[in-house]
Amino acid sequence: TGSVTSIYEYVIDQNVPTSSIARQTPSNQNTNATSVTFSITFSEPVNGVDAADFALTGTAIGTLGAVSGTGASYTLSVNSISGSGTLGITFVSSPTITDDSNNAFDGTVTANEGYVIDQSVPSASIARQTPLNQNTNASTVTFSITFSEPVSGVDAGDFALTGTATGTLDVIGGSGSAYTLNVTGISGSGALGIAFVSSPTITDNSNNAFTGTVTTNEGYVIDQSIPSASIARQTPSNENTNAGSVTFAITFSEPVSGVDAGDFVLTGTSTGTLGTITGTGASYTLSVNSISGSGTLGIAFVGSPTITDNSNNSFTCSVTANEGYVID
Repeated sequence: TGSVTSIYEYVIDQNVPTSSIARQTPSNQNTNATSVTFSITFSEPVNGVDAADFALTGTAIGTLGAVSGTGASYTLSVNSISGSGTLGITFVSSPTITDDSNNAFDGTVTANEGYVIDQSVPSASIARQTPLNQNTNASTVTFSITFSEPVSGVDAGDFALTGTATGTLDVIGGSGSAYTLNVTGISGSGALGIAFVSSPTITDNSNNAFTGTVTTNEGYVIDQSIPSASIARQTPSNENTNAGSVTFAITFSEPVSGVDAGDFVLTGTSTGTLGTITGTGASYTLSVNSISGSGTLGIAFVGSPTITDNSNNSFTCSVTANEGYVID
């Protein structure tokens, strides 16, 4: 019988290796980093892996760095990243990678994680929400703050009041790119707005810090003062007259609306008929026609006139001066 002194066996491997690509540093998808690192894991140990086997994908740009690693695990850095958008890596069409049995890697990737690069600093716009009108007598107003992209860390401490009217910053609401901020306990008159403090604690999803850039900023003009009026003779200007028709000039302390003849009554012992009122803003005229009889003749406001200023403060019949006529 023969004898065998050595037995040789082969390990047959005809499986083509595959790969997966994952984010390593940073691990978050959204980033403002100028350098990132990918982890490349093969299904088995391979050889011949270098930077020339890879290509960048996406709209952001960068430079492929060096590949490090052995066996089945490698890392690849991408440096000098600029722009915004997606950034990933993929294998070139003919990589020079083989496994230990010389099976050529054909570029099959089972999973491929990438980044969303955002190096843009967010901006914001501030608008009136409640009320919408610029002029108001409100003691509470609401501002709408809209950022150019979703942000986090927004609170009342990021804001300061501006203007001559006073108030208290209240609770902020919202999330993402849309927020609201109330100002309560408003008093005084003049401008009232909000602005960001010098170092707000606001960042976008890629950790870009908001630097306070505001593209538009709407504010309010607070007016909680009640308008007053003065009444003067216009035509004729003399107190004593025998005219059958006279005209009064009514001047308010600020522009008003809703003024009509129904807001007035005649006073005195002479009689006449209220005519048409003309004018706008703070200045109006009212004629009295068909005057008869002798004695005094003047005009006064009715008990509840329908007159308001631009901030909706109701005129309460406060008259600082009232000139009339003596009809003879």
